[in-house]
Amino acid sequence: MSIDWNDRVDIALCELLARRQKLLRRLLQETEPPQAVRKGSRPRTHRGVTPEQYLVISILAAYGHGVPVKLIAEAIDLPHPNVTRTLDRLEMKGLIRRTTGVDDRRQVIVRLTLEGSKAARRLSGIDGRLKDALWGKFTDREKELLADLLTRE
Repeated sequence: MSIDWNDRVDIALCELLARRQKLLRRLLQETEPPQAVRKGSRPRTHRGVTPEQYLVISILAAYGHGVPVKLIAEAIDLPHPNVTRTLDRLEMKGLIRRTTGVDDRRQVIVRLTLEGSKAARRLSGIDGRLKDALWGKFTDREKELLADLLTRE
């Protein structure tokens, strides 16, 4: 049985996304390695930043001010409960702070703490390294062509 071009494209895109996720995890571990936490506190080790946490930190750093949780959930395309769990972990690490909205107290606004801003600066080079690792073997013309083909409607 032969694989048609639709399947080949789907397989290639899935493999590319999986490779991107694997590279991102590796780069994050190199930049933010797990750290031991004082005995008796939980968890025993402080895990490095996860890809989801990295995305949230990147969004907050890009905006430079408070961002509603709803906007974060839409930007990273995750269900609201998953974003809430990610925010809980970032808050436990001391990287973000949540407050209620001034005009609408039902709205939750997220901001980077000073430690979160420092983490954002440490992590800022990851995007470039990730793009180099994924796309470095392609010429600029090939990248343009691929982007055009994949975004055509």
